[in-house]
Amino acid sequence: AQEDRNLIYMTQFSRVPTSVALHQAQLEISRMGQIAADNLQDAIDCFFQYDTAKAARVRDHEETVNILNHSIADAIVKLRDADLSVDNLKRLSMLTIATTDIERISDHAENIVEYMEKLKSRKTEMSGEAAAELKDMAQNTVSSVRLALQIFATEDYSRLDEIEKIETTVDNQEKTLINNHVERLMSSACDPLAGVVFSDLVTDFERCSDHAINLAYALKERN
Repeated sequence: AQEDRNLIYMTQFSRVPTSVALHQAQLEISRMGQIAADNLQDAIDCFFQYDTAKAARVRDHEETVNILNHSIADAIVKLRDADLSVDNLKRLSMLTIATTDIERISDHAENIVEYMEKLKSRKTEMSGEAAAELKDMAQNTVSSVRLALQIFATEDYSRLDEIEKIETTVDNQEKTLINNHVERLMSSACDPLAGVVFSDLVTDFERCSDHAINLAYALKERN
């Protein structure tokens, strides 16, 4: 929706104390993150059950994330001009990096829809076995992104073990799926285009999970 593209929280930070302004930035970035996470889920749904309306919605939401990304970046630049302490400047930098990770997750959502359209244009399908493997990895990837957003919003670092476990699972799935894929190729049980899309999807899921880990740790002070 058009109204989603406007900043909601970072609208008056020139008139509020720095701590409040930084919290508003965190809220705004969390909101952008929710749009990106929902978009990733929509893209995955669209991949397994293609629908032109859903594909258009993914592209529309990707555009929303891009617009918010620029608006947040502009607002952060203005905030930098305020007389910030070293700690506040550091937190502002951490918030900026988190915004980049979220924007990348949304980019991957758009890639996923494009892969399906490539398969459809060539009238090619994934094997049932490949699709089942991808669905499982996709589910873990979305879980890691959603959990990362919760950690980012609440700064509840007791949940980092939980997200590290999901990340390990996704990393292991990447290796297993690529090995299975190579075996299918060797036995000619895999269409070449479907094979390329399969590999690309596995990579996209793994990268989304990496961005999720970055996001979970984004505001944590490293000793």
